[in-house]
Amino acid sequence: MNKATRAILIFVGVIVGAFVLFYLYGTSVYSGAVDNQELVKKEWGNVQVAYQRRADLVPQLVATVKGARDNERAILENVTKARSGMSAAQNPAELQKLGADINKAINIVFENYPEIRSTANFSELQAQLEGSENRVSKARSDYNDAVQKSNSFIRGFWKKKALALVGDEEFKVYDAFEATEGSQNAPKVEFN
Repeated sequence: MNKATRAILIFVGVIVGAFVLFYLYGTSVYSGAVDNQELVKKEWGNVQVAYQRRADLVPQLVATVKGARDNERAILENVTKARSGMSAAQNPAELQKLGADINKAINIVFENYPEIRSTANFSELQAQLEGSENRVSKARSDYNDAVQKSNSFIRGFWKKKALALVGDEEFKVYDAFEATEGSQNAPKVEFN
């Protein structure tokens, strides 16, 4: 084999070797692009899960707190009415006129007011609302991170060339999460 033939074979070998290496690089890039694409889909699913949790939880919490508040209001009104009637009586005979038992009167006069839990329920509701919003915010942030990673990955010059060589599908550039019009205004929670 002469020098010219050997040089041509080396040149062809280098070209074929470079092509094979670039093709192997392309398959690795393709796998990475698929992984990133699936990560974006997963993170968007997590955003949807956080939305659904909030949609399921918040109305139930508000209804529970409203019910407890209304129940406590009724109890306090009844206790207050009973105490005012008992304390207005001047002697045991008047208590009997009111149709009340003396032992009952003594218990009502000396008992404590019921423990008010509505404030604690409202605090718990507030904590749950904050937790739900934090979960939604975290899921959106994770989604945006996955979008940035995927978009940066597929838009690199050599990665784009490698994907064109080995891939038969178009890898799309995703849009990051954007707030809807008016979402900068906080929602109102009403206890009517």
